[in-house]
Amino acid sequence: MDNNPIKIVVKQDIPLTFEAISTVFYIQIGDFCFPDSEWTDLSFSVLQMWTYKLVSATSQSIDLYFLDGPFWLKIQQLRDGEINLCFMHDDKMIRQEVSALNRLYIALIDAYDQLLSIVRNEHIEDKKKAGLSKDITGSISALKAKLLTNDS
Repeated sequence: MDNNPIKIVVKQDIPLTFEAISTVFYIQIGDFCFPDSEWTDLSFSVLQMWTYKLVSATSQSIDLYFLDGPFWLKIQQLRDGEINLCFMHDDKMIRQEVSALNRLYIALIDAYDQLLSIVRNEHIEDKKKAGLSKDITGSISALKAKLLTNDS
């Protein structure tokens, strides 16, 4: 198993609107950045899709897609809380890593924390900001619950 932690990077690069929360958004393991270190995507939407798929997964394999471009992750459950992460471009595997599933949950929680900080500091109407903050904290809670379930 790889000792490099999984990190999901969320950085603000353009002003946010409620309709489109686009940020720099990529996965980093060591020096490897996927799709790349300047990739932008609809981070809130992608995180929500990934969270839903991970929390509700019933199969041993799931696919997590970026919204922009032909990039995605194929995640396969291995044994004892380990997963195989396949970093895909179209149908070609770019890289493969074995990691703990809990590391992915922690990376998602950290990414939501980064996004929450961006949302709270952005000039968005208070009612919309409150709604986004509530959605983000709800997703963090769901991931933490799944993390606790996996630890037991």
